[in-house]
Amino acid sequence: KRFRLGPLIMMIFIPLIIGQKYAFETYLWLIMNFDPNIHQAIKDYLWMLDKAYPQKRALDMVADRYGLSQSVKAVLYRGVATKKQSASRNKKRLIGKITSKHSIKVDAVNQLYTIASYLEGSLVFISTDGWLRDASEKHGKSMDHTLLMRSVKLVYSYFENHPVNVIEFY
Repeated sequence: KRFRLGPLIMMIFIPLIIGQKYAFETYLWLIMNFDPNIHQAIKDYLWMLDKAYPQKRALDMVADRYGLSQSVKAVLYRGVATKKQSASRNKKRLIGKITSKHSIKVDAVNQLYTIASYLEGSLVFISTDGWLRDASEKHGKSMDHTLLMRSVKLVYSYFENHPVNVIEFY
């Protein structure tokens, strides 16, 4: 059976390899930089998504109403999912310990960009669907080669220490 490991690696991997200090700094960034209205903005945005409003339109309306910054708007866009979306995404999650019996698929570009974003100090967070996301909004833009190579080495190191049967990078 094949599983998509996706950001699950990241939830285990980043704090272990890079250190809890950075995870704590990200938490402090969230506390210091988020608008006090963020909780209500998330509720309103999720309500609109549940009512099948177009995502971009719902996001723009909520961002305008609460005067959200671009970074907070990116967190809402990448980090808020309906229960239906969350359930669909979580069917792909590998639960439990990874063993050498597993064959997994890894979205390499997404993983490497997320790790590189984290390494450069961009906000990385757990979304409402439980997956790790970044708010860097790179959208195919070039990334620092040094950070990407460090990301490749970290992923390689992770799989050296957590062998699986087959890894398919796509």
